[in-house]
Amino acid sequence: MSFDIFFFLFLYLILVGSFVSNEKKVSKIILLCLGPVLVQSLRSPTCGTDVWGNGYGYYQKFTLISEIPLNAIFTEKINSFEQGYVVFNKLISFISDNPQIFLAVTSLFIFSLIGYIYYRFSVNVYLSIIIFVCFGLYVFSFTGLRQTIAFSITLFSFKFIVERKIKYFLVSVFLAFSLHSSAIIYFFVWPLWNIRHTNKLTISLLGITLLLLPFYGAIFSFIVPLLFREKYLMYMNGGSAINLIILYLFIYLLPLFIKSNDFSVKNEVYKNNVELQIENFIRWMAYCSFLFQSLGLIGGDSITRIAFYFSVFLPLYIPIIFKRTKFKSLIYLCITISFIAFFYYDTSKEFYNVVPYMFFWELIYPKCCLLYTSPSPRDRSLS
Repeated sequence: MSFDIFFFLFLYLILVGSFVSNEKKVSKIILLCLGPVLVQSLRSPTCGTDVWGNGYGYYQKFTLISEIPLNAIFTEKINSFEQGYVVFNKLISFISDNPQIFLAVTSLFIFSLIGYIYYRFSVNVYLSIIIFVCFGLYVFSFTGLRQTIAFSITLFSFKFIVERKIKYFLVSVFLAFSLHSSAIIYFFVWPLWNIRHTNKLTISLLGITLLLLPFYGAIFSFIVPLLFREKYLMYMNGGSAINLIILYLFIYLLPLFIKSNDFSVKNEVYKNNVELQIENFIRWMAYCSFLFQSLGLIGGDSITRIAFYFSVFLPLYIPIIFKRTKFKSLIYLCITISFIAFFYYDTSKEFYNVVPYMFFWELIYPKCCLLYTSPSPRDRSLS
């Protein structure tokens, strides 16, 4: 039986969540983020399909980029990488030209942004980190480095949405776009802050979404060449991911059945309460998660990665739903167990070569290709 690093990661997170007081919120979020960062930092480059990439992945390209002259980093094309990602690599190479340090710094950067937003806006930082780690976002970050960096930046821009600083928001999203072109979709979320997402609107949106399902293919074929590169059309492979679509829909609709939340307060109360407006926007992100995840019906698993820009808010959304329920500790325990079970179910498919996990010192370089398995069609995609 292989060593299960993730069992110890979950044990560590549960212990931090149980024994570090919520009053020490800064210490708690730092410790909660430290575990996932260490696991990613100490991994072999074969843990993550696109990191090794049959010898031509992110790991090797970092070495190539580190050798590019400084005056060429804004013009030198490396594969299909966006230029912002080339600059990101070059900046890290000033710290060290060791690719293992590159993986560590990248993970630290990602969790610094995500951790900050969860610290600021989560009603339970422990639950938010557990959900993030278990819900596919963390596993994807082992391989899809460019897009994970991009959606961590767009998540950070949520701070500027709350503060209504549109210039900083636009700059943040542009930075994310320069790392991964799919981030352009996040430009359109700014107006949602001003639209109240009531229970009635939830039902209406669900009806509209279901009515549009037969037209997804035509809509997708029209919009994608305008917003993204045309190569994304190749991901219209017949559709999949129905289980995740149902799961996202279930999470989005939960407030309709659990009344102990603030989504139904009167408009007079809502207009004068920033916290309620924050929760309203997060509810919009939950809807967008379901909406873009449902693209899997015509685009397969690969194109649903657009949903990551919104599903990264689900670790904020789920604790909000239960924040006023009775028996909260029992509910949080059930959520923890459910998401950890989902993690093991999801990783058992080995989509991203994250399991079996290997430490970097276990890697025998001449045998790397033997350790690496060919990527599935799902892996040759947006990352």
